Amino acid sequence: MDRREPISIVVPVHNAEKYILHTLSMVEKQTYPAWELLLIDDASEDGSVALLRTHLDATAKRGETLLFTPAIAPDE
Repeated sequence: MDRREPISIVVPVHNAEKYILHTLSMVEKQTYPAWELLLIDDASEDGSVALLRTHLDATAKRGETLLFTPAIAPDE
């Protein structure tokens, strides 16, 4: 059994709809077995978050990839 130290890959996401699936593909192809992917959305205004949710629902193993989106404060 491989007991390598886990690593965290942190990817900031801001209006990355055109490129984010390529980024995910590159991470998923890595041969290092112990990793987690943290996607941090920075208030994207394109379809980045919806695209990520759809992709992750279809492909990600639980606990391996996490998507964080900011809480949107109401206008004051």
